[in-house]
Amino acid sequence: MISKNRNKYLVTILIAFLLGTLGAAGAVFAKATPRDDFFKRFSLPDNRSILQNLIPANDTLKSVRALPVQKAMPELMRYLKQKAATRYYFNWRNFRARIQAYFNTFPQEKQRTLRLAREMMERFPASPAWQLPMKDRHGQLITAYQFRHLARQSKLPQVVLSYYLQNKEQAYLNYFLSQVRSLNKAFQNGKVEEGGNAVYEVFRAGKRMHHWLFAHFAFLSDKNYTWQDQLLLLRTFLHHGAILFAETKKYHPGNHQTRGLVALFEISALFPEFKPCIQWRRHALNLLLEHIKNEVNADGFQFERSEHYHKGDIENYLRVYQLAKLNHIVLPAEFEEKFKAMFNALAQLALPDGNLPVLQDDTDGGSDVEADLKEPMAVGAMVFSDGLFRYFAGEKWPQSFYWLLTNKQLQEFKALPKQAPKYGSLALRQTGYYVMRDGWDKQSNYMIISAGLEKRKPDHQHGDMLGIIGFSHDTMVLPNYKVHYNHPDYSYLKNSWAKNVALVDSQTQGRDWLANRGGSGFGKWKILPEPKVMCWQSGDSMDYFLGSHNGFWNLGVRYFRDVLFVKRHFGLVVDRFLTNGRHIYQQVWQGKFKRVNARHLSRTLKDGTEFHLIQLRNDAFTVNRHLFGEHQNNVFQIPASGNYDFITLIFPGELVQRGGSVFASKRFTFEQATEWSPSAKVQFKLQALIRKKQQPYLLIGVNAIRSDKQVFSFTQPIHLLIVNKQSHKLTLRFYGSKQSAFEFNTTKPPACGGLVQIKI
Repeated sequence: MISKNRNKYLVTILIAFLLGTLGAAGAVFAKATPRDDFFKRFSLPDNRSILQNLIPANDTLKSVRALPVQKAMPELMRYLKQKAATRYYFNWRNFRARIQAYFNTFPQEKQRTLRLAREMMERFPASPAWQLPMKDRHGQLITAYQFRHLARQSKLPQVVLSYYLQNKEQAYLNYFLSQVRSLNKAFQNGKVEEGGNAVYEVFRAGKRMHHWLFAHFAFLSDKNYTWQDQLLLLRTFLHHGAILFAETKKYHPGNHQTRGLVALFEISALFPEFKPCIQWRRHALNLLLEHIKNEVNADGFQFERSEHYHKGDIENYLRVYQLAKLNHIVLPAEFEEKFKAMFNALAQLALPDGNLPVLQDDTDGGSDVEADLKEPMAVGAMVFSDGLFRYFAGEKWPQSFYWLLTNKQLQEFKALPKQAPKYGSLALRQTGYYVMRDGWDKQSNYMIISAGLEKRKPDHQHGDMLGIIGFSHDTMVLPNYKVHYNHPDYSYLKNSWAKNVALVDSQTQGRDWLANRGGSGFGKWKILPEPKVMCWQSGDSMDYFLGSHNGFWNLGVRYFRDVLFVKRHFGLVVDRFLTNGRHIYQQVWQGKFKRVNARHLSRTLKDGTEFHLIQLRNDAFTVNRHLFGEHQNNVFQIPASGNYDFITLIFPGELVQRGGSVFASKRFTFEQATEWSPSAKVQFKLQALIRKKQQPYLLIGVNAIRSDKQVFSFTQPIHLLIVNKQSHKLTLRFYGSKQSAFEFNTTKPPACGGLVQIKI
């Protein structure tokens, strides 16, 4: 609680605005202030307090402030309307031309816009009850999910655009104004939803302000939007600003507070004539800088590891960036650097087809297994005049961001030259994404490994630790799937049976489901594995990843995953389980595969290429395939006592089986093996051997090396790439953990990915 002296100080600074009208600083709405006190302290400002807090920065404002209240308000609204032409993302004077360009570019949006507006107006009355339980206009109970979207006013922009599409049908404008009036009245009467679905929670209030600001600046172009209507919205914006200021006193990680701070910045930047806006803007920028510093990792990706929330924060920071430029507000250099890094990160993670794999929670529309990059990268191209971003942007303006971009940016977009990406395999180490790729054409292969955990806010994290997403020959061959919070399959798709991971005894990685208290469908896992990356090596011909996680420690099992990526050819996944007990080991793969036999799954890709998943060990596997809606998983399973390794070949192309344990393509042969002897003096004990044009190429799962003088056994199996074989010397590249580093006719143990020579 704020002391009486503090309250008196605030009254002195903000006059009646912060106590009697706009409110004073307070603790978080859902937790701190007593209910009645909250509504009293944040009552809406009246005309007199608005004038009292007007800064007389020029002669016009001085004269306005000197007028009686009744005469002053229309003059003030006229002044603010003229200033609004250069302050917002678009100029209201050319709004009709902007609408025409929008629907000429996106003609399919006309029907969608009208449909969404109709859905909002038919479901929610013009003056809704802002509390649950609540019924829609047809007598059906509104769900928590639907109510949250009412609080956000999610479809209000479509109501605004429908006004112009329908020849200024007054019902659309009246509906908007009624929504505003009814919420203000509900607040004044203390009858708005609080708690888990609170209407004034900072994220929902922030989104509502985005949409109502859009409506206000759009309707300024129309004479039916009177000065009294403009005053209603001004009161509402200042009221929300006071609440958002009070609700965001201290930094809290995550996009909810970010969204509220962005809205607070918008209000303060767009209405700088009012005293509180000076403090609000300073506060919003300080905390937004803290958010972008703490929540955009050094590698450029948003800390929650979800591409959906990464793109959401691009919108957040774009709003700040654009309004700052338009209103001559200086942003810190670090803000701009981090903002640009967010687009670089998207380019680095991009698939060969220019899209993005689905990473963690993603509720965007479009493909179920890919996220569209065109819109955010078009924004990056326009804002930074960057040819690399332009490469991914497509040819159309970014529809979702259209109203946040200036005419100049839109006009210059298509003329910006494209710059093709040159990225090879790479790691976003802070976020925990490891990308293996061998090109950018349609035949290219791509795998991404998820090996990160955001402990501060794991809300959007899935049970996919060390999981793989694979792309080959223009096809998502090993997909991850999008989720929807209000769908019954949400918790299933968020966990391990819908991922490309390994399991023990059917125990998923995500455990102890925590639904949100508002009951909107969203939830998270209380328990998730912690990863450890032990080796990452990227080379011209092969990449290697080795990681582990603690997800099965409760079962007494240590787990490791090795991934070898032989560029332009194949991948290998080795899942290693270490234990003294007996368990059922499982390897889960997504996709519409058909069963060839208990070791072999296959499918046909878009271009007719065959794609194979093959167990190189000739053991007694069972293969189980399950359908959950449209989603198919395929599970290799085997019971075993003690340690066990899956050795799985991932192969795009024609492949034949020769005998029980040998598979062959035109260039490679893959076989289970127990030993290999490059000479009579040296013998390698191993699990699988890969030959290239009949010559030994890769030794997989080497457990020991024997010679006529000594035997060296490894604490964990390693892999050896044969670099060169001469008459008396074998040069090998070593892949494995540091614990397995060895000395064999060498004085220095090799690092993972390093070379070792053995006399033969």
